[in-house]
Amino acid sequence: MKFQLRCPSIRWILSWVLILGLFLELSLRLVTAWKEPKGRFMWMLSRNSLQEMGQRDGYRFFTGRKNQRVEYGNIRIDFNNLGYRSTQPEILPKGEDLFRIACFGDSVTLGQDQNEYENTWPGAVEHLVNDPPLSKRVEVLNFGMAHYTYTTNLVNLVLIGEYIQPDIVVFLIGPNDFVCLYTREYEPDGSHDGQWLLPVADATWGFHPIGNILKHSRVCNLVYGSAGRFLVFLEATRLFNFGLSEENLPPRLEKMADHLATLCTLSKALGATPVLCTYIYDKKRLLEIRGEEFVSVLEDVDDTLREVAKEKGAILVEANDQMKDHREYFLDDFHLSAHGGRAFAQILLKGLRDHDLLPPGGSTVPAQTASTD
Repeated sequence: MKFQLRCPSIRWILSWVLILGLFLELSLRLVTAWKEPKGRFMWMLSRNSLQEMGQRDGYRFFTGRKNQRVEYGNIRIDFNNLGYRSTQPEILPKGEDLFRIACFGDSVTLGQDQNEYENTWPGAVEHLVNDPPLSKRVEVLNFGMAHYTYTTNLVNLVLIGEYIQPDIVVFLIGPNDFVCLYTREYEPDGSHDGQWLLPVADATWGFHPIGNILKHSRVCNLVYGSAGRFLVFLEATRLFNFGLSEENLPPRLEKMADHLATLCTLSKALGATPVLCTYIYDKKRLLEIRGEEFVSVLEDVDDTLREVAKEKGAILVEANDQMKDHREYFLDDFHLSAHGGRAFAQILLKGLRDHDLLPPGGSTVPAQTASTD
């Protein structure tokens, strides 16, 4: 007896694909209802709205959504009227009784993995610097934003410097500035945004009506996120050049030095003291994951900052030697934990006090008078 194999019909295949998809969708929704995803896995279930927290804002590449709260997973970030993370909804012009420290950087400064603002290093600085109170109230403004680079921060200071009138400008160099050195066709001012991968993905998923419907599906987000990361992996060899020759790296370091020097000059023109902070990273973890070459380039960047600080008369804060052997200070290679944010804040404040950059104490202890019998 011969058995004839019957090819399944298209309708039969589509029906089973739909049934399996619905079953998987229900399973994922039950899982997310039972246990909220955390950390780096939130993207798999479309609970990470970090990419949706920004809005285009002229030459600043983008800012956070002004006067809005963005929530993703267990993280909550409040943005002020300027589009930056803050505990106060509006940044007003500075009064005479106010001393302002403006902090610039990327996601390390933003504290994108911290729910409580005090766990970010600018938040920790503000909490520590006013205890005990000084002769002026010290306000610490956080202008850190994911994907920002030294050039974006320079443009940001140009646009908002006159309005905020800072007394101290602190710039913490971060991993995005490191990426600038290694990425092919990457420009630190964001002009590389014409790359096909992310714009096409954003247009397809963020603006198309069908995309807006499908983005609420756990299954669709799982497939879309996995496919997107696979494409990024395939693009990595084309986008990144981790073997930059000695001829190619120095010009990029020179561009970085020029922009940081301009940032220092602008800070002084605004009446503020520029403070440059070198990389903070978990050296042991970085060596294990990425190798010796990465660390050597970071050391080259640190040398560049030292030269700029010396040339421009800026204050240089080097915290890594005091933090590199404490793994609990880091969430990954660069991003700080709550402990790391407070530790860096203490190191930064010590540097500011050592250079007498902060207002004097508001209250003094009365001198003891000699007792008489």
